[in-house]
Amino acid sequence: MSGERKVIETDVLVVGSEGAGSRAAIEVSRNGLRVLIATKGRFTRCGATLTADMDIDLPSRDAKEMFGLDGDMADTPESFAQDMFVEGKYMNNEDVVSAHCSNAAKYIKELADWGMKIDGFVQEPGHRYPRGIMSTGRSMMEALKRGTRQCKIDWTEDTMVTNLLTSKGRIVGAVGINIRTGEFLVVKAKAVILA
Repeated sequence: MSGERKVIETDVLVVGSEGAGSRAAIEVSRNGLRVLIATKGRFTRCGATLTADMDIDLPSRDAKEMFGLDGDMADTPESFAQDMFVEGKYMNNEDVVSAHCSNAAKYIKELADWGMKIDGFVQEPGHRYPRGIMSTGRSMMEALKRGTRQCKIDWTEDTMVTNLLTSKGRIVGAVGINIRTGEFLVVKAKAVILA
């Protein structure tokens, strides 16, 4: 082990690079902050998102209007939310459900614009209308990688974050190790997102 230490300063450190981490990093960057993604493997080549077959739900009307799929114009974000509340036995977080139902289409379009392939459109149980855009985790991650490049987001690969750093009860960064080289990494950050 080399014992060398590398120190990086950023506004926000995102621990985890795949679906949730990449998407969080893009939003942080869009808000004018410097962001660093730390991933324990190779970006877009590790984690659960990569291995998934997936569908992302959106209002059926949006699927028809935005993607030319066989959606139903009667579906709205409100009817989509109602189905989610029923299926969630009304235990859902209302704000999260409403945000998803209102915003899913624009984020799926963004993924498609970055190259995510749409492999189909389905109606799943619990939905009154077809809402499921089908793709793969690999295709979504390649699209998100393009998005992070457009946003000029930095990342460090093969980095296992081992501890969060605190000062006066606040998280101020993290430490980790490059699992290939043995180099220690210290990240000073105003915020840390665990993804």
